[in-house]
Amino acid sequence: MKKYLLPSTILFTMLFVSLIGPWPVSDPHYLESDYAKSTLDHIDKIKAQTNAQALRAGVSSIDITPPIGFDLGGYSARTPKANTGVLHSVFVKAITLDNNTHTVTLISAEILLPMPKLVKSVINKTGLKREELFFTTTHTHSGPGAYSQGIISAMALGEFDQTQFDFISDRIAQAILESRKNLLPVEVNYRRVELTQDTADQFIQDQLNTPSKAHNSLHLMELNDLTNDMRLATLISFSAHPTFLGKRNKLVSGDYPGVVMTLLEDRLSGAMIFASGAVGGMLPRGTDINPSNKIEAERQKLNDMSVRMAELLANLLSETPVYDKHKIASIAQWTSAKAVIQSEVIPIHLPSQSFRLNDYMRLSPFIVNQIFHDRETFIHALRIGKLLFLGYPADYSGESARDLEIWAAEKNVYPWATSFNGDYIGYIMPTRHYDKSHHTVRNVNFFGRWNGDYFSEISQRAILNMFPKSDTVAKETIN
Repeated sequence: MKKYLLPSTILFTMLFVSLIGPWPVSDPHYLESDYAKSTLDHIDKIKAQTNAQALRAGVSSIDITPPIGFDLGGYSARTPKANTGVLHSVFVKAITLDNNTHTVTLISAEILLPMPKLVKSVINKTGLKREELFFTTTHTHSGPGAYSQGIISAMALGEFDQTQFDFISDRIAQAILESRKNLLPVEVNYRRVELTQDTADQFIQDQLNTPSKAHNSLHLMELNDLTNDMRLATLISFSAHPTFLGKRNKLVSGDYPGVVMTLLEDRLSGAMIFASGAVGGMLPRGTDINPSNKIEAERQKLNDMSVRMAELLANLLSETPVYDKHKIASIAQWTSAKAVIQSEVIPIHLPSQSFRLNDYMRLSPFIVNQIFHDRETFIHALRIGKLLFLGYPADYSGESARDLEIWAAEKNVYPWATSFNGDYIGYIMPTRHYDKSHHTVRNVNFFGRWNGDYFSEISQRAILNMFPKSDTVAKETIN
């Protein structure tokens, strides 16, 4: 038996290293890779559409609050995950835009993530094409769970429950179809409101930079009904993570996005819809007054930020908007009753996965692929006039979104980054932070050193190819 011991040991070691690891960390630049060339070549074949036509729109809102006892989605450390009641009801909301050539529906559900199986079910139930549906969520960490299968999903969303899955997919499909009925002529009024740093610091915390480089933009898209001369709906994005309510919370809640939308609907006309912004590396900030315990402190902070943000937004959305120069650094604006609608689901090829154990070693991509993700994903790029919604399959970096807005500022284009497009590959964070020990770049940035730069270039290429060249600059200006 001894003569077989050494060969068996060697064979076991080889299999263990091949299948599990550790492997050395590898950092080849994305521009040297076949995966990036294939992706960028595809994007460069996209042609900008130019036929702007009159816009029509519809909106819907449907309650998706789960019954007591169903799992909440949001925290792997929440144990047990079953909800014990309702702090705030949660909804799925949809806006459909049509210009007589193309029709697209933007969907935002008060859940953590729209996972692929859920999205596929919704597509099948609506009978629509994938490019007709632009998915995002509010990303509440206290919303319905139990709607996705797999090891990772079970950790974050709870054990899969077919009843809950069917309930959520049915309601999302219903919201989509209802929003497509009785479309009304509308004018789009878009504003990107850049907050002063002092004001932004009251709402959002940058996890990686001192001084802060937090994504300090509020995106607002109002749809004004031209028939009745009133607001039909408003889509709003901000990039602070909805994590006021932590793992101890067992009550259903939309966190601050849900509360803010309810406060605005109580004061203003039209539906209020929140789309998760570029939340990667961005935390919410609120003030607790006299908390009696951890859960009460979370609720006080949630209410504090929600009231302050609702007041700011109500002033901006009033009939005579109030622009406080001490709070607002700048406003970019575009208004039109006619627009191009162009929707592109762009396939993205990815590098080998890199789950790092330390600065030098990583798990085998084989084992990571078995439990997490393959090497293909997508960005959903949706152009509406001068807007370009970019739906990312990740917690997309707020810092990267800010960089993209600065880059696009002179190109007469308004990029609007949203996270959670129907797939999920972890965090996409700036390459310049890759060697930091923070968990957003160490533990949940799964695709290597250059992933942040790679997605930034993809975003820039999408802008340059989805708008007429007269509205932008030559591709050679990409850094």
